[in-house]
Amino acid sequence: NYTNADDTQITFVLPEFERRGFIDLNGNIVALTPAEAALGGISEANGVNSNRHVVGHQTIAISNQFQVLIDDCNDETVRGDQPLEACYRNIARNNALATTNFRQAVKWEVDSSGQIINQESFAYPFDFVRDPNDSIERIYYSNARAINDAGTIVGESSFADSNGDIQRFLTAAVFADGQTTPFLNEIGQTPSSAYAVNDSNMVTGFYSREVNGTVRSKFYLYDLDAQQATFPDDFFPGSASLGRDINNHNIIVGEGEIESANVQNRRRHGFIYYADTNEFIDLNDAIGCEAPYTIVSAQAINDDNVILANALVIGKRVMYEVNWSRTMMVRLLW
Repeated sequence: NYTNADDTQITFVLPEFERRGFIDLNGNIVALTPAEAALGGISEANGVNSNRHVVGHQTIAISNQFQVLIDDCNDETVRGDQPLEACYRNIARNNALATTNFRQAVKWEVDSSGQIINQESFAYPFDFVRDPNDSIERIYYSNARAINDAGTIVGESSFADSNGDIQRFLTAAVFADGQTTPFLNEIGQTPSSAYAVNDSNMVTGFYSREVNGTVRSKFYLYDLDAQQATFPDDFFPGSASLGRDINNHNIIVGEGEIESANVQNRRRHGFIYYADTNEFIDLNDAIGCEAPYTIVSAQAINDDNVILANALVIGKRVMYEVNWSRTMMVRLLW
C-alpha cells in the first residue's frame, strides 16, 4: 500500500520479475534464474533434451543506460509520486529489461530432484569490451533455441564480420564449451537463425537472401559435421520460408508464403520436407480439399512423424448466422 501526495492510498500489485524460464518435472516447477537478476532479470527456456539440459537465454549484465533508469528511480526528486518498487517495475515493463541489457545463450542442467546443478553461459563470438563512460551502450544478444540428446546446441547470436566489425543483425550459431561459433555468416552478410537440430547434427531454421531485389528468409538444411548448407526449393522463388523443426529421419517442417502478390502480409501454409529425397510438400495438398481447416504453419515433428501445426478453421455459428475464423492447433499423424 502507498499513500500519495493527495493522501490517497493506492494498492500496487507488483510481480517479482517480468519473464522467467522454467522446467516442469512431473509437476515440480523449477525456476531458471538469470545470471544478472537486477529487477528480476530475464530468462527464457526454448528447448530441453532427455538429459534435462535446458537451453535459452538470460541477462548477463545491465547496460549503462539501464543503470541510469535505476538511479532515477532511486532519486526521490526524479521518481515522482510513486513507490520505489513501482518505479522499478515500470521501467521493467516498458521492455527496457530486454532492449537495454545484455543477454546471452545459456544452458541449465537440472537433476532428477529439480536442483540446478550447472548453469553455463556462452560468450559472444567477439571481445565483449565495455566503456563505463559510454552513456548509450550498444546491446549484444545471443539465444539458444534447441539442444539434441548429444548436447549440441544451436540458435542465433550477434557476431563480428571478417573485418572485426560487429553487425547489427543476428546469425545462426552453435554453442559449445562456453563459446559461440557462427555459421552461415560466411555465405553472406544477412540475418539467419537455427531453430532445431536433430541427433545427427542436422540443423534447420532460416537464412535471408535477396530475391528479385527483395530480401526474403529461406529455410535451409545444415550439416554441422560436414559444415555444408543446402537451400531446398520451397513454394516459389520469392516465397519467404522458415524451418521450425527437424526429426531424426531428416524430415523438416515449417511454413512459407504461398502468395506471390507484393503485399505486406502474404498468406502462409505449413510444409513438410524430406531431406533424404529432396521432396517438398504443402501440408494442405497432403490432407486434401475436404479438410475443415487450412494449415498455416507446422511447428514441430517427432520421430513418430507426428506433426504439431497451426491451422485456420473456417466455419459458421448457426445461432448468429455469421462467418467466423480462428486459429487452432492441429495434430497430424504423417
